[in-house]
Amino acid sequence: MDQTEAQRRYFDSHAASYDEYTAAGAWTPNQYLAGVLESLTAGGVEVRTALDLGTGTGQTLAAVRAAFPQATLWASDLSPAMLRRAALKVPDARFEVADISSHVAGLTESFDLVTAIGCLEMVPDLMTVLPQLMDHVNPGGHLALTIEPLIDGAGAEHAAHPHSSADTDEPRWRYTWSTARLLHALPGGQLRSSHLFTAYHRASRPVLYELLLIGKG
Repeated sequence: MDQTEAQRRYFDSHAASYDEYTAAGAWTPNQYLAGVLESLTAGGVEVRTALDLGTGTGQTLAAVRAAFPQATLWASDLSPAMLRRAALKVPDARFEVADISSHVAGLTESFDLVTAIGCLEMVPDLMTVLPQLMDHVNPGGHLALTIEPLIDGAGAEHAAHPHSSADTDEPRWRYTWSTARLLHALPGGQLRSSHLFTAYHRASRPVLYELLLIGKG
């Protein structure tokens, strides 16, 4: 079984319990994203079209809808079961079942806002995907992305070996990136803001995320 299929099966099997599991502060990225989106609306940024990658059960998609109620929304995830849950939260969005690499490679539309929260660390070819994604951000548009950042100062990205931790059955293919390399892979992108925070706990240890808001042009 390849990595994508293993991830699909895992998230399909956990779709029914995902929202309950991540409630009550167990999953924090969308709380920080809401603040970032609020800063865009306060600054008069207009979002008519938005794409959410790695949509899951639609938690991020719902935050985008709340911030930009008139926007046309697209969403993709590799898990059909997760997307069925997302469609209950934001029924007017346009959904596609696809992994991130395949979805981005097949894009024909462009967007004022792209969000990818809690998913890019599982994309092995991220440095190839990001330049393709940037081509589909409108001038003046924004990317709001999270990564598991490289924080040890070594300056070399690495991939963790697949494993299951002691307190979860989730298979892991985790890729860690430096902010500098991510920005280098986004031609024309300008860092607007950065937030470092504990996103959740893995094997009883805090997992740091960095939320980056990147503007184009």
